[in-house]
Amino acid sequence: MLLLAGPVVGQARIEGRVTDMASGEGVADVHVFVSGSQAGAVTGPEGRFLLQGVPLGANRIVVSSVGYLSQAHDVVVRRPIRFELDFVLEARVVPLQEIVVTGERDPAWDAQLRRFERAFLGHEEQAEHIRILNPEVLTFRDRDGRLQATASAPLQIENRALGYHILYFLRVFDHKGRQTRQEGEALFSPLETDDDGEAVRWVEARKAAYLGSSRHFLRALFAGTTREAGFFMYTSETPRPPGQSTPYEVNRAAPFRTPQFALEPAGLTRSGPSARERYLAFDDYVEVVYTRDTETRAYRAWQGLPEPTLDEHQRSWLTLSRDSVLVDMDGSVINPYGVVYYGYMAFERLADVVPKEYRPGS
Repeated sequence: MLLLAGPVVGQARIEGRVTDMASGEGVADVHVFVSGSQAGAVTGPEGRFLLQGVPLGANRIVVSSVGYLSQAHDVVVRRPIRFELDFVLEARVVPLQEIVVTGERDPAWDAQLRRFERAFLGHEEQAEHIRILNPEVLTFRDRDGRLQATASAPLQIENRALGYHILYFLRVFDHKGRQTRQEGEALFSPLETDDDGEAVRWVEARKAAYLGSSRHFLRALFAGTTREAGFFMYTSETPRPPGQSTPYEVNRAAPFRTPQFALEPAGLTRSGPSARERYLAFDDYVEVVYTRDTETRAYRAWQGLPEPTLDEHQRSWLTLSRDSVLVDMDGSVINPYGVVYYGYMAFERLADVVPKEYRPGS
């Protein structure tokens, strides 16, 4: 992890050069961007780039180009000034395989694509308004109900529910049943519209997607405003029955639940290396209840839950992959896989995500 230190608010910019490991020459048309943000650039003929609008705090800088192994560098930016970073890319070696051209598409491919889209893009109503513009770059492997996907190029995705174009660099997709392992990096850019009604809908939809999200929760936790934001936290030390491995499976079954006790937000964090960062540090699971919204039918269907007799608040469970995890005031986790989410926050998919620069009212 690279630390670019200093205490001021604003945005930074990074400039540098991307070169080929073997030849030392600059590499053109390389994407250099902050994952999950709107900050991105493409290298010129000599491999040089200027990445502007880099948010302060924790960022994952991604360097990716067809024909090269992608890189991801976790950095903490603490000053809104110009930094210089150079990257060296290693060529990707692809073994030659026999290719048979038949002019016909695998009849199972369409069904696999629909299944991939449901798990990857989202289960909510807005997923109907998001589409992959270049699905032909996807290759699927489906064995014993386990669907895996790879992409030969970045996915071009148009989300007309929230008003974003997304360039998505898929690394891992592995889906079976209700379990999905998905890894990749997204670069957002806002769509344009001449329809005032559509523009208003985007504003409202972006706010709805953000409220109750994991980033909203972490920002409120850092600021000490969880209750004002509608979040309440409880201990979750439920023993796991045989065959059940995830908290949401345990907590949906009343006989397996133990008494829940309210947690004070301050007890979940401790001081970090600067005023902009804190450590998340807690044992077992923390149950997070968002009281400003309720579970949707799509979520309950995804969980295999019956229709509720009363509206249920959105419930999520958090656990840490290590003893403590560093987060910043922007709600970014320094180690992107340091916090594991279950329940409603795990239900979030690409159709529900806004870029990290987003603030309600922006």
